[in-house]
Amino acid sequence: MERRDFYVYAYFDPTSDTPFYIGRGTKYRDVSHLTPAELRKPSFFHNKLAKLLTSGHRPLVVRLLSDLTHEESNFWEQFFIVSLGRRNDANNLGPLCNLTNGGDGNKGYRATEETRLKNAKRAQGNTNRRGQKHNDEARRKIKIARASQVITETHKAALRVAFRGRTHTDAARELMRVSATGRTHTNSVKQRIAEVKRKPIVIDGIEYRSGQHAAACLGVSTSTVSRLRRKAA
Repeated sequence: MERRDFYVYAYFDPTSDTPFYIGRGTKYRDVSHLTPAELRKPSFFHNKLAKLLTSGHRPLVVRLLSDLTHEESNFWEQFFIVSLGRRNDANNLGPLCNLTNGGDGNKGYRATEETRLKNAKRAQGNTNRRGQKHNDEARRKIKIARASQVITETHKAALRVAFRGRTHTDAARELMRVSATGRTHTNSVKQRIAEVKRKPIVIDGIEYRSGQHAAACLGVSTSTVSRLRRKAA
């Protein structure tokens, strides 16, 4: 039975009774924007919220429609946003702070040239966690999480389509070569790799000539094939 716990909500400016945001969600999504973590987000909508709260005005949050399916909530969210108009949409100006026309994804969003330049500047020199290593506890959690992963037939089909015909660029090959320089496998890993490459393998009832053959057919790496093989054993 299809879920009907979605709703569409609106935020109203108490100083003018004007709607300034339309959203959709389940449970407490409508009021979650008022949490400290959400208010720190650098978006047009959250900046508006922060200014209202700082000036002593709490926005009015109204659920416009309830008991909707996922698809219905998408439709009505888009309907209200397009009907009212967005402040960043030159072709359909309105009071809303929404960056897109709603629904799943970022349909309708077009980053300005200024935003693109800011993002490019922010990304320069960003090394994230380069050089940092996971501790033993983090590695244990990652191992447990990966062991419980299940690749569905839909996922396999998507992987096959995504990687079909793709080749690495010369720059990518050079980066992989440099990163692999000096690295060696343990004897147990070498043995597992050799077994996967040589022996026939059965995954989900389908027999493949070898691990490499299975990897090529499924569009995944040989390490993923090895993991699937261990699960089936």
